[in-house]
Amino acid sequence: DLVPVYGLGHTHLFTTVDRSSRLGRLLMELSRRLRVSLPLAVGRWGMPLIPYPRPVVALVGRPIRIDAPVPNPTDEQVDDVHGRFVQELRRIFDKHKHLVKGYENKRLYFEDEEVPEHRQDAVTGDYLFPSSLPALSSRL
Repeated sequence: DLVPVYGLGHTHLFTTVDRSSRLGRLLMELSRRLRVSLPLAVGRWGMPLIPYPRPVVALVGRPIRIDAPVPNPTDEQVDDVHGRFVQELRRIFDKHKHLVKGYENKRLYFEDEEVPEHRQDAVTGDYLFPSSLPALSSRL
């Protein structure tokens, strides 16, 4: 059997150091020179390896039944199992995303799906998050 599992909240456990800080600029320069990413994530008390105290939820879906191993599955067989897996993953995400603050309005996108661009505020040129907010120009 194949069991769909999705974790919510992991992205809130640490903050990455960005180029707005001196350390972030140094890491970016080193990353470019070495041609390898050198991210630094900090959590509680500004320390690495100590996460912020935030909830993390593991969503476990219904098992996808696989009757017997198929040595050389056809594309149709693979697509069928993959489709059921993706459908169950989206179901558990949509049903339980409210459990972790910040995920309530999120949508799960898969590789073959087009992600819509964020709406832009017509007055200031800033992006509105979430995109369901009315544009400022409609209130003027």
